[in-house]
Amino acid sequence: MHNHLSHNESYQLLYPLEFCVFDLESTGGNPKSDRIIEIGLVKIVNLKIVETKNYLIDPEREIPDFIQKLTTIHPEDVANSPKIEEVIDDILSFIGNSILVAHNTAFDIQPINLYAPIS
Repeated sequence: MHNHLSHNESYQLLYPLEFCVFDLESTGGNPKSDRIIEIGLVKIVNLKIVETKNYLIDPEREIPDFIQKLTTIHPEDVANSPKIEEVIDDILSFIGNSILVAHNTAFDIQPINLYAPIS
């Protein structure tokens, strides 16, 4: 037997929660050696978007051609951008105690954890 919630019951459960939806692009698939080149965040409170942030990040290394084609982010796009260490406090403050939501959470959370391990 399944316990299905009505639309209204689902809404009532979700409404008071605060979410932070995020996505990031990096120089590759290894969070220990690759670096973030872009991160976008959306804060949702009472099921409404209340704030957004987007950062281009200087990865302090080359962006492989494959990644440039995949993301359309090129070295000149990030040349004058901050380094992740310069904006991570702002990013973590934006996330706060929100429920994190991501398309590929297992991958996307790893680089964030390198700067702010979740205990």
